[in-house]
Amino acid sequence: MTNISPAGQREIIREMCNAIQHGRRHDVETILDDNEEFINADEGGNMVAKSLYRNFLMLAIDALETDISTLLIDRGIDINHKCWCVNGKQSARDLAIENGLNDVVDMIDSRLPISMQLFAAVSDGSLTRTKQLISHIDADINMKVNLYGEKTPGCLAFTLLMIAIKLNHSDVAELLVQGNIDVAFQHQEWERLNPESDDVLVVSYTALELATQRGMYDVVKMIKGQQLKRTVVKDTNAIDDAKQADVDTNRLTNSQEARELPAAIPTVEQEARELPTSIPTVEQDHLDNNINKYENKVAHRQSCCCILS
Repeated sequence: MTNISPAGQREIIREMCNAIQHGRRHDVETILDDNEEFINADEGGNMVAKSLYRNFLMLAIDALETDISTLLIDRGIDINHKCWCVNGKQSARDLAIENGLNDVVDMIDSRLPISMQLFAAVSDGSLTRTKQLISHIDADINMKVNLYGEKTPGCLAFTLLMIAIKLNHSDVAELLVQGNIDVAFQHQEWERLNPESDDVLVVSYTALELATQRGMYDVVKMIKGQQLKRTVVKDTNAIDDAKQADVDTNRLTNSQEARELPAAIPTVEQEARELPTSIPTVEQDHLDNNINKYENKVAHRQSCCCILS
């Protein structure tokens, strides 16, 4: 960065603002060529745009200078800068929509992250664009954001479905429900009723309650149908899990019984080992036959002797 005094910086910023508001594109280019670091300055004389002031892009859009707006975007100006206005925070994109500069809107959108593009499409009520973006690989249909599209954790955030309902974009809301967006999320808001008291009023609601309040009954019907569908799927999965548990239990029982069989039913080897103690062998039979023959022979001789005498 060139060493320029604070007074010199403010003078360059004033020249830049004047060139933008009077449509002097060549002067804007010349200033940026010599002082590229001034690209993200603001109308308040700050080198970095503050939320209280508009940046150069917002100045160009407000002056309906499409060419200068395009130049600034190409040069890498911060397209996400927001400043405070009567209706709250406002971005260059919001201002371009108000002024009907659709080419500038498209150019800004092409440089936004997918999450911001999706939020913008939902906020605009663009059914076609929303359908394209929710199928993008980087899109998160269940992201939680504030009313300005900034990712916000916890229950203070809104779902994209809530944003669509708040802005009365029923067709976009129905598309998001069909895309299985989270319909159970509860948004919460706190309000202190009395500054002198610690009592806080907490208001919480779901997309279903918000749609009912807004009288968007087609959206209400779709959300209820989605809730019923998820309940049926959950119950079906529980039944399938129970059935699988029974199958696993039966397999375990059968396996245990199989391991216990050897203790209850003798194996072939056990029966073979027990045979010698209960059934005579061939050798024993042969010996018994010989003994019987010998005893018969002796008895025969004795009987013969008795007859001779």
